[in-house]
Amino acid sequence: MITNGQGVSSPSFLDGLNGANPAGLIYNTSIKLEAAGATFDNSTNDIKGSGALLAGNSLIAAGAEYSQFNTEPLANNTDQVNFGFAGRLAPLNTTFGVSGHALSNGGGTNYDAGTLMDLFPRLTFGAMLKDFTNGIHEAAAGFTFVADPMVDFVVDAAYQIDEKEATVKPGLTFHTDLIQAAVAYGIKVTKNTADDAFLSRDFTAGLGLKLTQNILIEYQYKVFPQHWLGLTLRGN
Repeated sequence: MITNGQGVSSPSFLDGLNGANPAGLIYNTSIKLEAAGATFDNSTNDIKGSGALLAGNSLIAAGAEYSQFNTEPLANNTDQVNFGFAGRLAPLNTTFGVSGHALSNGGGTNYDAGTLMDLFPRLTFGAMLKDFTNGIHEAAAGFTFVADPMVDFVVDAAYQIDEKEATVKPGLTFHTDLIQAAVAYGIKVTKNTADDAFLSRDFTAGLGLKLTQNILIEYQYKVFPQHWLGLTLRGN
């Protein structure tokens, strides 16, 4: 499963560790190993890597990741350790998650919190608080609507409280049992000059391929780094 929009209401099983809604970790229903490479431009001269271990069932999930690239804000040469936990309250059709991001350069640890709520069989609501360690600086929310068994529509939005910056990001996902493709476009809706480091403006895209039941390949364009390519090995 790849992220749609910016991963507020439709996060992937991995991106809840590194900046998207941590409630999405609940999509891990087995043990997974993830290895990825990323670049911050169109060159392959400075590829950075990451590795993650994730596990879960339908009620609880957790994961940890070491990454050579920091996602908040997009910056090079900043290693970090990401970790997260998610739990589902089945009677309420609601999942809660928390993720932490510890910078190796002594920059401290910041935390994100998020929730996913199944409002109707085809409609999911997601909400997040970004980096709430020293107060609430940014909030995000969104909806995912399953229009067809193969098509999802997403609208995510975020508001930076300090900068008074608002961004809206609609997206579309097409998926079958073997392939997933997602596109989204971030639109600034306020007039100030600040950019939202979380909700990427302009065009982003993703592609996921299931080679076998246990091997997945995911590619993302401008969702966090410029280019991100990952390989997932999934246990039975």
